[in-house]
Amino acid sequence: IGRALAPAAAAWEAQQRFVGRASHELKTPLASLTSALDVLDAHADQTVASQERWLFNMREDVDQMAGMALHAAGCARPRRGRGC
Repeated sequence: IGRALAPAAAAWEAQQRFVGRASHELKTPLASLTSALDVLDAHADQTVASQERWLFNMREDVDQMAGMALHAAGCARPRRGRGC
């Protein structure tokens, strides 16, 4: 029975590693977004144009997370002999 369960155990471990890495990779852009939002909130009286740098940084972070989500979705699809 142990040998029969080995592929399932390996798949479970691979999934756990992937989720752990994905979670870690999302922390940086989320922290950056939070910081940018804090700056914008602290300077709410300023114009949008004067805050353009922070908005640009936020767009980059959102784009990065969107790319990660697409990659994760692709990894979730079953593939023969190919991992992420």
